[in-house]
Amino acid sequence: MAAGEIRNLSASSVEVAGRAGEMLTKIVPDIQKTAELIQEISVASKEQNAGADQINKALQQLDTIIQQNAGSSEELASTAEELSSQAEQMRSVISFFKIQGMEMQQTTHKRAQVKGGHGPKPQLAPADKSAKAKAATAGTKSGVKINLDADADGYDANFEKF
Repeated sequence: MAAGEIRNLSASSVEVAGRAGEMLTKIVPDIQKTAELIQEISVASKEQNAGADQINKALQQLDTIIQQNAGSSEELASTAEELSSQAEQMRSVISFFKIQGMEMQQTTHKRAQVKGGHGPKPQLAPADKSAKAKAATAGTKSGVKINLDADADGYDANFEKF
């Protein structure tokens, strides 16, 4: 009896070991597939991390460029304001000069809302001549007569004559 039980127990152990071997042979390929998938996930994660680093660097460069553009815009605005001020000064200086038959009209400077950013151009208009001025110039030739030989202020002596 004991020998029969041992034999039955041994047979059932061999049968269980055989089934365990079959199960292991079925499970091993699945374990290998799982390991390959984990490795692919690891590679994809590294690629994603590298992509995130590149995006971060690109954003930092974009931020630097934006800051440079902001500085350039401020400098350009300052320069434009200075040029506008100088143009207004020049306009007021030029208004003192008269061209025969024309005189510079002073206009109030308004910022032009024109495409291209060009301000208003000075306009020349005929000067109103009084009756005396018309009579005085009626018999004379047009042009300007300048006497360069007179040294009334004494400053011309400092310059070389040709």
